Amino acid sequence: MTRRTDIYGGTDPADVPAYPLAEAALLVGVPVSTLRNWTRGRSFPTKQGRRTSSPIIKTPEPYFLSFTNIVEAHVLAGLRKEHRIALDKIRDAVRYVEKNLKVEHALARRIFKVDGVDLFVDRLGGLLNASRGGQTALRAVLEEHLKRVEYQRDRAVKFYPLHREGAPRLIVVDPRRAFGRPTLAGTSVPIGDIKARFQAGDDVDELAADYRVPATHIQEALRASPAEAA
Repeated sequence: MTRRTDIYGGTDPADVPAYPLAEAALLVGVPVSTLRNWTRGRSFPTKQGRRTSSPIIKTPEPYFLSFTNIVEAHVLAGLRKEHRIALDKIRDAVRYVEKNLKVEHALARRIFKVDGVDLFVDRLGGLLNASRGGQTALRAVLEEHLKRVEYQRDRAVKFYPLHREGAPRLIVVDPRRAFGRPTLAGTSVPIGDIKARFQAGDDVDELAADYRVPATHIQEALRASPAEAA
């Protein structure tokens, strides 16, 4: 009987520091500077000199994010894009939820989707003095972004990037496939490979035939293929 080699040394692939900051920012759809503030804290002036706020997202290494961190950033991105909520308010709400649910990385756990959204919205609504209508809008944004995440045993295991408004769930990030690079859903084909072949001269129909998927899936992979990070 062949034994499968554990290339991660016993660490859950979702927790492996696999994504440089620039690549992670492309997957989440936020500027690198924004993601840097979330993961390293934001520098700000005080009367005693400059200080750095604590990070909202705790990473396994200073310059690399894990898949779990990617999911956390995806959820936070929705709040920042839709409502421009101040980071200190979001940080307080995240810590409040983690304390009450007694978990770390709450935004990337199923328990947040089931029990934590109300806690988060209530806390954030109080901090913002948000009306009932405002809290309803916050909840809607969170729930919409959580639909892009799949879970097993309370942990996020797959993420479908929202690379454009209303994007279908055809591109997936799975830490157990292609070393966590975005792939065409239902395959192990990295969208980077599809983009490279297209740029080399293969047309959409040829690629669709080779990978045995509809041409529309190839077109979506090409839309989702990010430009090279600087």
